[in-house]
Amino acid sequence: MLSRAQIDAALPKLGDGVRRYRELQTTIHAAKFSASLPFRRKYCYFYGITPHRDAQWQSQFFDLLVSVRYAPMVFSDALDELHNRTRCVEASFASKLVASVNTDLPVIDKYVLLNAGLRLPYPSHSARIAEIKRLYAKLDSMMRSFLGTPDGRHLVAEFGVRYSTTLISEIKMLDFVLWQTR
Repeated sequence: MLSRAQIDAALPKLGDGVRRYRELQTTIHAAKFSASLPFRRKYCYFYGITPHRDAQWQSQFFDLLVSVRYAPMVFSDALDELHNRTRCVEASFASKLVASVNTDLPVIDKYVLLNAGLRLPYPSHSARIAEIKRLYAKLDSMMRSFLGTPDGRHLVAEFGVRYSTTLISEIKMLDFVLWQTR
């Protein structure tokens, strides 16, 4: 998945992202969480929710994020619910939604998938949603397996040396490094 050299090259580049992520996590896990406009802006910036996502889409997404914060759901359910609300198959955003609440879950991102040797099914795939659910399970398994390897343990140790790991799971540490490795 990653070599030690890739890990060591990526780690110094993560500072701003780690800081922004911890700010989001502090807000999400606050006793009285709500998706205020300032929070939404920070979340959209961090996770790349571009302006072409209209206000209705964003409203549905953030309403679901708030409900998931108080009643966590698994990726497959979040994918289905986001699809029901927006009529879009949103693999990446469904994964970001559940991983925002349960930091021990992976995120689907083009760089993460590329580094894991995985691809989302084509939009025209007849069983696209089912295939995305299988892909997510495979990504989760691959990431957990990697963390048990010497290179995975190196990543976690070095991440801990460089950054405060408050609110950052080992899966998220790996996600950061996979995302940064391009």
